[in-house]
Amino acid sequence: MNQLREKFLGAWKLYGLGRIPEQEFRFHPVRMFRFDFAWPAVKLAVELDGFGGGHQTAFKFSRDHEKDNLAVEYGWTVLRYTQRQLGSKAKQAAACNQILRVIKMLRESNEL
Repeated sequence: MNQLREKFLGAWKLYGLGRIPEQEFRFHPVRMFRFDFAWPAVKLAVELDGFGGGHQTAFKFSRDHEKDNLAVEYGWTVLRYTQRQLGSKAKQAAACNQILRVIKMLRESNEL
């Protein structure tokens, strides 16, 4: 597991935010695209973009957008975080809180 994923999972556990999300979740029946983390019940995905993982190349950047667009077509909400956005405990807490707010929003919209 890379450092960025470890950092995210560590923050999730540290703040006691509940069940750990699914990892490497394949959301499409044919394409091999996978989310770094997912909450399938509310169709929320979190993608982590590290600087050393190849996301900076034009091909990978384009592929990430293709995946995001396909996910939206299938009804998913995708949040993306970079290494910088998870660089401190305060920023990790802010990201986790944002994810919790979006989960709550998605649950409420599904109840309507």
